[in-house]
Amino acid sequence: MVENLSIGANIDGRYEVQRVLGQGAFATTYLATDAKSDKEVAIKAISMTKLNDWKAFELFEREVAVLKGFKHPNIPQFLDYVHSDDEDSHYLVQEYAKGQSLKEKLNSDWTPSNAEITKIGKQLLKVLVYLGNLNPPVVHRDIKPANIIVDEQLNVKLVDFGAAKDKMSSHTALGSTVVGTFGYMAPEQFQGRACPQSDIYAVGATLIHLLTGVVPSDLPHTRMKIDFSSYVNAEHTLAPLLEKMVEPAIEDRFESPALLLEYMNNPQAWAEAQKPRFPVSRAEHTGALTKPVGARLQVQLESDGTFVLSTAKKVSFNDRRRLLVAVMGVGMALLWSGFMVRLPLGFGGALVSALLVGGTSFRLWSLAKQVMSNRRIRIGPKTFVISRLLNNKETVIHSGETAQLNGVDYFLHEPGFFENRRQRRFDLGIKEGLNQHVLLEGADVLEAQWAAQELEEATGIKSQTESFAKPTIGNQLGRMAELLVSNLADKVNKKWFK
Repeated sequence: MVENLSIGANIDGRYEVQRVLGQGAFATTYLATDAKSDKEVAIKAISMTKLNDWKAFELFEREVAVLKGFKHPNIPQFLDYVHSDDEDSHYLVQEYAKGQSLKEKLNSDWTPSNAEITKIGKQLLKVLVYLGNLNPPVVHRDIKPANIIVDEQLNVKLVDFGAAKDKMSSHTALGSTVVGTFGYMAPEQFQGRACPQSDIYAVGATLIHLLTGVVPSDLPHTRMKIDFSSYVNAEHTLAPLLEKMVEPAIEDRFESPALLLEYMNNPQAWAEAQKPRFPVSRAEHTGALTKPVGARLQVQLESDGTFVLSTAKKVSFNDRRRLLVAVMGVGMALLWSGFMVRLPLGFGGALVSALLVGGTSFRLWSLAKQVMSNRRIRIGPKTFVISRLLNNKETVIHSGETAQLNGVDYFLHEPGFFENRRQRRFDLGIKEGLNQHVLLEGADVLEAQWAAQELEEATGIKSQTESFAKPTIGNQLGRMAELLVSNLADKVNKKWFK
């Protein structure tokens, strides 16, 4: 902590101290006048000779470093950094945020309305969106009422970035330091694993404090989650959003502040998104298509309304033929590579050999995994899970929120060289925002249309226009290798699979 500067004290021949704004564990903040601009500024001062903990100075340096690059209306602007050699003191000069902290207002028995809480929440989320869009993203790690200044119109200024961390600095000395304030800290921060969703938790805890008037740590907790239900009625528009913001598990919170801000601007949209679309009554089935004979897909509706779509293990003639071709391709590539090693072709020959072996091996591996494993998607009222089943072992490939599913798509399958190109086959996928997850490959058009119909009726999302699949580089290399052994493979196929 620094010595208290007297009223009228001058810093760097430019800043004249007016009064103390606040005093922390290792720094004091003053209100001063800038002689050059004749404006009021806030100066955070720290003295190296008075410090008992070197990490305190690291936090101070971190705040200076991150504030230099900030430019946002809800963050006080960095103005200057002054170092006094004779006293070994350091001064951070910032724009003065006029008003009171939310902590001061709450201590004065201020009871904000729902509209006022929403206004403050939106501004804080805009700051989080800005911090998340920086390169690298920045996590504040200590959002709480004491660090939020508001003026009479409730315009927000988020202060004290001493605990801020970016992804590039996550393994520094500060990376293992638990920074934050109990009650507003997300559970993962106690393990030193702060992430952008940690700030979402802190904003949620702060808004709960405004809503209930009770410090979050003093509220009841159920399985580590803040329980404020007894303080608000069930129809409160903000309550459902706050519930999700303070979920103990990171994956159960909102993925981004931008999405949360969108829902806070339109709470009704969030309420509609959470309405269960399940179970689907099969008595209300209006689909014109019935399950084709021999279809690989199985549809099931569980008692809790979860819709399950899975593929049945069925190795077709075409699958066996593709596996045989891939094995032959790997063998031919290895033989070719052995021959190339004996020739003085240098780097070019080695590169061609590596591409042949790598491409054909990747093709064989991907085909084997595709043929021998099954896929399953479980779509529940709130979440969905896509998994792969192999030898009775289920591996989760992807999971997300059901509300984010926005399309069912069956699109033209890109055939390999030994697939029947005269018969149009389709891949079936489901869209999550801009992402597309493939559920079935190489299906007959009737099976793809029937499966799309089942998904559409179960989830309420519409089928999209079919499009052409884009093959991967690995598949292209594999198919180039297949072309090299096409004649030989055709002869073997005719002999083995007449």
